[in-house]
Amino acid sequence: GLLYAGTESGVYISFNDGADWQEFQLNLPIVPITDLAVKDNNLIVATQGRSFWIIDDLTVLQQQGPEIAAQKWHLYDPVDAWRLGGSSRTSRRAGQNHPGGVNVHFYLDEEVVKDSLEIRLTISEASGDTIRSWSTEAGKGEDKLEVKTGGNVFNWNLRYPSGDDFPGMVLWWASMTGPRALPGEYHIHLQVGEAVQQHSFNLNADPRATSSPADLQAQFDFMREVQDKVSEAHRAIVDIRELRADIKRITNGVGDDQATELLSLADSMLTTMESVETTLYQTQNESGQDPLNFPIRLTNKLAHLNSLVGIGNERPTEQSYGVKDEMTALIDAELARWEAVKKELVPAFNQAFRASGLEVLQLE
Repeated sequence: GLLYAGTESGVYISFNDGADWQEFQLNLPIVPITDLAVKDNNLIVATQGRSFWIIDDLTVLQQQGPEIAAQKWHLYDPVDAWRLGGSSRTSRRAGQNHPGGVNVHFYLDEEVVKDSLEIRLTISEASGDTIRSWSTEAGKGEDKLEVKTGGNVFNWNLRYPSGDDFPGMVLWWASMTGPRALPGEYHIHLQVGEAVQQHSFNLNADPRATSSPADLQAQFDFMREVQDKVSEAHRAIVDIRELRADIKRITNGVGDDQATELLSLADSMLTTMESVETTLYQTQNESGQDPLNFPIRLTNKLAHLNSLVGIGNERPTEQSYGVKDEMTALIDAELARWEAVKKELVPAFNQAFRASGLEVLQLE
């Protein structure tokens, strides 16, 4: 019973075969409608003097009904998506470009929004493994789910979770974003309190691409391996900085004649940790322009490779694997030095501190 009508002053819609009509203007200007067409489940509107307008994804309108209207919240069945490259810019005009990825539509009435129940949106693989999850109770950041009363639209950009970074990190043309999801079936779950609604959708391959499923899988695996190694190195940098601060706090004010062995171990640890950190990451970078003056280091080089391989839909080249193996071996060598600090020097430092007779808290 879903009908659309273009008139001299805008668009109207009927949900009962034309027995009743209502305005369906949304953000469309008041303008004569010269033609209407439905293509790929999008409503395309030709206007007299205001160009073409498109209402993307009509599934929400098609799924409306008395049962859904009576619910306090509802997850609409998402339309299948396409795994396409590129990106869409934010429009400077009244219309908005369709974002890439998957648009997830859901409805929440005022009572649900004002309630203290957690609202969680989860994307999972067909196997059930969770890919991403967003919650209203998450702190500010990419895991925060913002909701409002009425219709909500959430866009998943098809990316797996980003890798680990640290405060103030500056990388040159290097991405920590996760790889794009592979073509296949995926599940979307909307949870309000303990209640859950779920649907499945298909992610279709770019019909213009010539890559095989094996090529896409190789690209995906390559990017995950690179991301995991860079994240491991970044976590080590965070731990190094925390340990450095602890060492300096403990040894601050300790004289050379009070704990010679303790200070010697502290110097050894600090020297090794500085060498590891500066080999892994360019610590002189403070802004996006600094890499022009200070050479990038291992994590930046490996993460840059990730950005290059992520372009397009192709299998990584043999040279890409060669560079990855080389950079990974160099990073592993530095991580091994860091592991030696943790396993050998830290216990020795703790033992020397206990033997020194120094107090943890001292008042002058």
